[in-house]
Amino acid sequence: VSSSAQTVTGAFTSYFSVEDLKGNNSGYYTTVQLSGNLVGPGGATINDENVAMSTTTTGVTVITGTTNPRVVVHNGMIAFQSLDSARTLIKRDTAANFGVVGHYGTLPHMQVLIPAWTAVGTYTGTLVYTLYEN
Repeated sequence: VSSSAQTVTGAFTSYFSVEDLKGNNSGYYTTVQLSGNLVGPGGATINDENVAMSTTTTGVTVITGTTNPRVVVHNGMIAFQSLDSARTLIKRDTAANFGVVGHYGTLPHMQVLIPAWTAVGTYTGTLVYTLYEN
């Protein structure tokens, strides 16, 4: 237990991705959100507003398929965004798409702000990643 607040950061090693196989003009977006607080030993919690995600760029990595400049990371994700509400991550706006298909992803960073006097131990939570079609 620490008498001062601490910040812990890390990066994902697996992509958050979307497989765009329709190639049509209607867009989509994905959101990411914690389903609730992180829960630790003896029922201790770290509030979900203390957990945040960011990316280093609005560009996506082409995992397979064709590069599509319309598929991007939402520009709000360049700075850390708390995950207590749904945050748009990967998106493609509705526009001419010319049949381009592919699998696109990003490797986000996570940050947890641990309040002073938080019990030591392993904390877990559920991260929800959702796709919405326009």
